Amino acid sequence: MALSGNLKEFELPDIFQLIGQQRKTGILTLTDKTKTSSVVFYKGSIVAADVNNNSPLSMLVHYLIYVHKYPESKINEFLDFCKGSISAFADVTLKIQYLSTEELYAIASMAVQDLACSLFSWKTGTYKFNPSEDIHDHRIDTVSFSTDEITMEAMRRIDEIKRMHEYIDENEIVVPADPSSRVLLATAPSSLFVSDTRKYVISLLDGRKTIKELIATSFVSQYRIYEALFVLIQSGEVISADQDDQGSSSEPDAAETAENALAWATTVSSLSTALIIALFLIIGMVILPGFVLKKQEAANFALTHAAIFNDAEQKVAIARVAFRIENGVSPRTLGELSAQGLLSDSDVSLVVAARKHASE
Repeated sequence: MALSGNLKEFELPDIFQLIGQQRKTGILTLTDKTKTSSVVFYKGSIVAADVNNNSPLSMLVHYLIYVHKYPESKINEFLDFCKGSISAFADVTLKIQYLSTEELYAIASMAVQDLACSLFSWKTGTYKFNPSEDIHDHRIDTVSFSTDEITMEAMRRIDEIKRMHEYIDENEIVVPADPSSRVLLATAPSSLFVSDTRKYVISLLDGRKTIKELIATSFVSQYRIYEALFVLIQSGEVISADQDDQGSSSEPDAAETAENALAWATTVSSLSTALIIALFLIIGMVILPGFVLKKQEAANFALTHAAIFNDAEQKVAIARVAFRIENGVSPRTLGELSAQGLLSDSDVSLVVAARKHASE
């Protein structure tokens, strides 16, 4: 029998506790006027959540596009193929090495916890729990929180967010007190931002976007952005843009100086590298012309076809996931993928040619 009612009569902490105690599996849907959200349970534990179209999947997409800088068109191709299944999307992005396993589980865990906790601000609306064993497409295996964990964390956050709002205005523009810190973080590995939200926030502060605008393109939740900013403001590592303008009116722009220095160093490094390469090519062409020519032909071939081959290999990875979903087993050959229409003959030919070339 479905569990349903009004949040004024049966509050969310009590609903969570009941589902947890009875170790139910299914989806709890919450509706309040135009807002709709859901929480996915597996044997009484919370394994996924979707709040006003924000989900672990959407946060992964934001991370891939705005942190890793992968083409949005390519990510959308994967989304269309996976049809909203986060497990299939994760499988594809791991296979083509767009994500590491550590990044995937860290982001998914943050997303589930943050989204589930955010629902505790709901005081009105209706709820309905539908038991269902078909929840695989909604979750990342091993990402799971007990209802007690989420309830206790949510209660703590409700008190904290009130205190943070006293110091943070979402329409304000803030900047690093030391502008060079943002420049240095621009070259930091993406994985750093998963483990250190404060450094991630500093890297976002460009002096143009408001806090509200930064949150819109962030892969972490509003709460985590506020939490990081609160600490950074209290410690003096981040200041308002107005303060920065007053303090720097008679001094050179430190951020501009640091960026110019970084650009100059990059230019010098590139020129040095180019001169060294040119020198070796000249020497090589004089001493071993045949050898250099052969290597040059190979390099030209690789440059010309690398993108095509890479795209074909990605299609193979996606096709393998689709084959396993449809057949329950992994394909043994490329021919099986082609036979089911998951891979074109031209893609098969390209992959075979690329693998042959790589082994030579």
